[in-house]
Amino acid sequence: MKEYRLTVQRRVSVIATIIVDGTDEASAIARFQHQLENESCPGIEDAEMWGEVFYYQIDKAGPYVGEYEVIDAEEIK
Repeated sequence: MKEYRLTVQRRVSVIATIIVDGTDEASAIARFQHQLENESCPGIEDAEMWGEVFYYQIDKAGPYVGEYEVIDAEEIK
């Protein structure tokens, strides 16, 4: 049997909860979008929170979580 070198792309989504002030849902969402555009969002700048998110939702979940796509395949000679 021949061997092939596959280049694969793994896509994984992570979900986090952050706190944003607002007068209602729409204003909180608008404020979040504004913070993203200005790269000034304390809720997503929390490295410790992201570390926990990645640990539990990716590392601990294992290598089979996510979607894989083969980008390239090449026979190894």
